[in-house]
Amino acid sequence: MLEKRVLQELRYVGLLSTGEVPHYELHEDDELSARLRTLQHELRNVSRINHVRKARVRELVEERMAMQEYNQVADDLDNQVIEAYVKRNRSQGKPAKKTTSLASRGVVQKGVATSSAVKEGMESIRTVVAKRKNWHEMLGPAVNYGRPDLPDEFTNIFDDESMKRLERAEAEAVAAETED
Repeated sequence: MLEKRVLQELRYVGLLSTGEVPHYELHEDDELSARLRTLQHELRNVSRINHVRKARVRELVEERMAMQEYNQVADDLDNQVIEAYVKRNRSQGKPAKKTTSLASRGVVQKGVATSSAVKEGMESIRTVVAKRKNWHEMLGPAVNYGRPDLPDEFTNIFDDESMKRLERAEAEAVAAETED
């Protein structure tokens, strides 16, 4: 479709005669054609390298996003633990002065925790702490506990091992595309 359009334009401008059909396989290159082929070859190589690097950056971004999500959930769990302790301490209140008249009538003073309230507070703290502990033990090692490794001055994200692995994957993907 595009070739027909280009041929029409070339004929319209007068670069090709009406019956003339260009032979694309012939390599009668002038300087411009040779340079264009060279640059096109370089462009393909740079494009391939960029695809591989993009895949590597995508891997690293996914790792960092997992670490970020881990940190967000860990922070939420830490806040839940703090809230549970604050709630427990608030429910205990300050001990009131002993007044025999109120105690003998069975009136409980405001701010004084009953033993069941203390037990409920302790149980909620245990539950939240257990949830936090399980989170850290189960998912922490998978994401390096949400802490990325600090690179030294000689570290490069485009290390040879990763690049070769991704180049092979890219070559396999291109081969699969050409087969289809």
